This record gives sequence, structure tokens and C-alpha cells, in this order.
Amino acid sequence: DGGGVRGIISLIILERIMHDIAPKTKPCDYFDLIGGTSTGGLIAIMLGRLRMSIPECIAAYAELSKLIFDE
Repeated sequence: DGGGVRGIISLIILERIMHDIAPKTKPCDYFDLIGGTSTGGLIAIMLGRLRMSIPECIAAYAELSKLIFDE
């Protein structure tokens, strides 16, 4: 995705996939391993360790990106 604020694209794609395969399930309850580097690592922590839903993660990521990434 190119990193930075574009990481939200990965979340939107994952949201669509989860809607199709397990609509009421959080990614942490479906996947055995969630990982990434840089932006992907931040997303992995939110989805895996913090057990956030995808909408929660998108909202938090949007707020964090304002603080972390330059425009």
C-alpha cells in the first residue's frame, strides 16, 4: 500500500473480505497470526493485541495518522 496514511486501504480491503467470510467476527478471532511492519505493524497491534474491530481500527488509525504522518 505504500505505507503512511495509505495503510487505511488495507483496512478497507480487509473489512470487505471479513464481511464476505465472517461478517460478525473480529479479525483477531478469525486469524491465527496478524503481523506487519511499519504501518502494517501498527494495524496488526490494533487488530491483534488490542482486539479492535475493523471499524474501530479505521477510526483510530485515521486519528493516529493525523498525529504521526506528515501531509
